[in-house]
Amino acid sequence: MKRRIVAALVTALLPLGMTGCSIASKTSACEELSGPLKEAGVALLNARLGEAENPGESFTKLAEAYETASAKIANSEVKASVDQVAADWRTVAEKAQALSEDPKNVDEEKIQDLQASFEQLNTHQTELFHTCGYKY
Repeated sequence: MKRRIVAALVTALLPLGMTGCSIASKTSACEELSGPLKEAGVALLNARLGEAENPGESFTKLAEAYETASAKIANSEVKASVDQVAADWRTVAEKAQALSEDPKNVDEEKIQDLQASFEQLNTHQTELFHTCGYKY
């Protein structure tokens, strides 16, 4: 009888123990993002204030920062989300670069395309924040 109780307890507690490992893995994975998130905040502020000489270049550096963080992340859920945000930063960088090449002849379609890319980035960044449990 005691063996059955012990077996039932072990069976019941095993998933809880595994959940703890998953949370720790997610927590450490999300900690890898502190650098890229700080860089993103500074780059966006500089771009808004017009202080970035080449926003496309700044956004490419952000993509690289997320890619570097992603290489250190083992949690598949967080890694997939980080990879998506990195890809979005690359897209935004390309669109911003295209706009900055000829600032006197800015095409309205290119501006809308850049805005749509920022919206997609915002969506994926928000999903990443939710995955990591960040409050903003």
